[in-house]
Amino acid sequence: MLQLDLAALSRAGALPVVGRLPEDGPEWGADAPRFEGPVSVEGRAQALTEDDVLVRVTVEGAVVGECSRCLAPVQDRFRYSFDLYFSSVADEDDGEVRPLPPEAVSLDLAAPLREELLLALPTYRLCREDCAGLCPSCGANRNESPCGCSTEEIDPRWAALRTLNE
Repeated sequence: MLQLDLAALSRAGALPVVGRLPEDGPEWGADAPRFEGPVSVEGRAQALTEDDVLVRVTVEGAVVGECSRCLAPVQDRFRYSFDLYFSSVADEDDGEVRPLPPEAVSLDLAAPLREELLLALPTYRLCREDCAGLCPSCGANRNESPCGCSTEEIDPRWAALRTLNE
């Protein structure tokens, strides 16, 4: 759990943030990426004022999935840095500042970190930059060998004109 004790933070002024986000679970959501092992979190929390907290963290791990073009297995290592700003005087409409309830004694960092990580991860993964993908006609993997299907694409609106030449 990534819980930040606000009383300890207020006394110390700054505290280290170290922990892990679990790689699976319902809190990630139905369409979440699959992680290979837990996501490590390391950073520092700082009390800017009585009402404001700044948390600077780096998350690191590996995500696994399929190539968006050829469906081959893909594993990507990632390392992202985030600044999370919490304020008890935050406006609900401000997307950059997260609300900090004035009566809060601790701050759960797991949910905001999951949100930031999901926004940072690429949704379109490739096994390699020059991936040729699958043939839309026969389904062959064009990275392994050419499939031999015709690459000439005819606009269906003009297909009736081809019968005039026959």
